[in-house]
Amino acid sequence: MITPRAVCWSLLWLASAATLTAQRPTAVPVPSPSDSYAHVIVRGDTLIGLSRDLLIEPRQWRTVARRNRVRNPRRLRPGRVLEIPLPLMRSLPGDARVLWVRGQPRVEAADGTAVVALLATTIAPGSTIVTGDDEAVRLALSTGSTVTIGARARVELTELRTVGRTQVRRTAIDVQKGRVETTVAPATHPRQQFRVRTPVVTTAVRGTDFRVAVDDDTSVATEVTDGTVAVAQGVQDVALGAGFGARARAGQAFPVATRLLEAVAVREIPVATRLPARATWPALPGAVKYRARVTPAGADAPLPDLIVDRPEVTWADLPDGVHNVTLRGIDADGLEGFEASTPFSVDARPFPPIVRVPSDAGPTYGDQLTLGWARPTGVTSFDVQVAVDRSFTTPTFARVQHPGQSITVTLAPGTYVWRVASREGDDRGPWGDPVTVELRARPAAGPPPEALIDRKALTLRWSASPAGERYAVQVSADPAFGTLLADRTVATPELTMPRPVKGTYHVRVRLVNADDVAGPYGPTQAFDVPRPPRSKWWWLLLVPAGAGAVVAAS
Repeated sequence: MITPRAVCWSLLWLASAATLTAQRPTAVPVPSPSDSYAHVIVRGDTLIGLSRDLLIEPRQWRTVARRNRVRNPRRLRPGRVLEIPLPLMRSLPGDARVLWVRGQPRVEAADGTAVVALLATTIAPGSTIVTGDDEAVRLALSTGSTVTIGARARVELTELRTVGRTQVRRTAIDVQKGRVETTVAPATHPRQQFRVRTPVVTTAVRGTDFRVAVDDDTSVATEVTDGTVAVAQGVQDVALGAGFGARARAGQAFPVATRLLEAVAVREIPVATRLPARATWPALPGAVKYRARVTPAGADAPLPDLIVDRPEVTWADLPDGVHNVTLRGIDADGLEGFEASTPFSVDARPFPPIVRVPSDAGPTYGDQLTLGWARPTGVTSFDVQVAVDRSFTTPTFARVQHPGQSITVTLAPGTYVWRVASREGDDRGPWGDPVTVELRARPAAGPPPEALIDRKALTLRWSASPAGERYAVQVSADPAFGTLLADRTVATPELTMPRPVKGTYHVRVRLVNADDVAGPYGPTQAFDVPRPPRSKWWWLLLVPAGAGAVVAAS
């Protein structure tokens, strides 16, 4: 029959769980369930026969008899309940199977040998899993639960077994350091057990989701997101319900349960078209840090978790695709709250090319823009757009799958933005950053000059430019201006130079603006320089000497 003690324990367990549901913020005492299997006797059962079927050592039927006060082992009353200590019962050994692995965690067997944990391999009870920096492993236990072991952890699989035909599952793990996240399958039997031992506390559950983080030998955090967890510290047992956690410290009384932070109200994260990829989310009240985890598209194992102080995170490199991002807030005591997940798309490949010319350095003169760029590895063609605004709603110019690395576009003077994207076959990557360029008209053609010649100088004049440009003047005896008699730039519409020798000469003028950009030469003008007039000093030789003397005298 059922002993009063077993009934008492069961009622206390149920009462504590009900109390916790009604008063969530308060942790209440909770006892551990009895470590025995309750067998309901059916017609034909004998204690010796049951012992032969259920016990490791059938001769221990006497222990069962004493516990249940059975006087005649061959005559059992149908309907009565026998309590059989589970440690006496036969069990099927279990194991753990690696669901995914990141890095090369070690598995240290009970005999001292060590191997690397590989995908889909099995791990025997008594083994210890050791992870290093950025390593992690997720295990499926034969007892129906899953365990995820984070970085810098040391976890022993102490017990994995199913007790005989009763199908009572027994799981025990020893978390010596590191963070462990568990999903415990709902209990299929009242005596099912899942225990986690740490240097400070021991937890017992019967179907729930919870986390245990051993920071060191003196501090352990327990966080419950579903169900109820019984946490024992010394002689004190406390029940933590869903949405509560506690940090136990060695040598101190178990703390009052703390309500876990709510999930981050994460909104849709925009598609990342650049690397590094960046995600942001609204700040969570009470969070001093955040844990960000991303599982790349098509991958089982997430990338190493990132702990950040602000509601934003950056990943240096992510493949293109739709990834899953999981976020948790962390409070001032290091307890992590409920998590929120959201898809996060990356579309950064093929990478846009590096723009070569023109840049934002200054204006371009003329009626054409020559746009150039580099070619990333593997890129076969490019898309190019030119527009008058950065929205590119109605591009002024567009070219698709251009094979080269430059293109010349004829445009009217104005300010434009242009961008280029890479293609690998039909797959076009994101647009590069828009580049602004100003296209200005070149100065007008120079005015036709006129030549003024006197005895000693040649003066060239032309009409002044209303814009105030300078003037570049060339003078040559060669109509093609192969050799130059003068090549001068002046600020006024006039150039004076020594009179050249007799001959035909050519002159042309062009305008130069403040940026030293010159327009085209104006029409070439030809002019003749005649022989200079002879000097008239020789007539003095015709005056008689006497007359000269008279003049001088007078």
